[in-house]
Amino acid sequence: LEIEEMGLEIGERPVVQIPVMNRGNIHCRPEGQASVHDAKGTVVAWGTLQRGMPAVPGRVERFLVPVSGAPLGPGRYQLQASLTCHSVAQLPSQFTGAQTGELDDAGHWQPITTR
Repeated sequence: LEIEEMGLEIGERPVVQIPVMNRGNIHCRPEGQASVHDAKGTVVAWGTLQRGMPAVPGRVERFLVPVSGAPLGPGRYQLQASLTCHSVAQLPSQFTGAQTGELDDAGHWQPITTR
């Protein structure tokens, strides 16, 4: 499993978007945490993904994690996710992801890619 480019939706409550690509051949159900870090690396918002919808083999599934904490204004943030995937056919596996981006004045997320 891989976490692809994460995103952030700002609305009544901020939501971290975690797209998970399942390159294996087994359905699994991820659960875990997502957090939002400010430019200094301080956690300013966090949330929990409960086990539910499966990550289907050969597809990208988008998991949404509502986060709570400080109000998120314009600026640079890093999104982080730590998930554990459960299936009936194998032991749980853990995977992580991170994405840096900028939140503009209108609340739109723009990922910053580095190569």
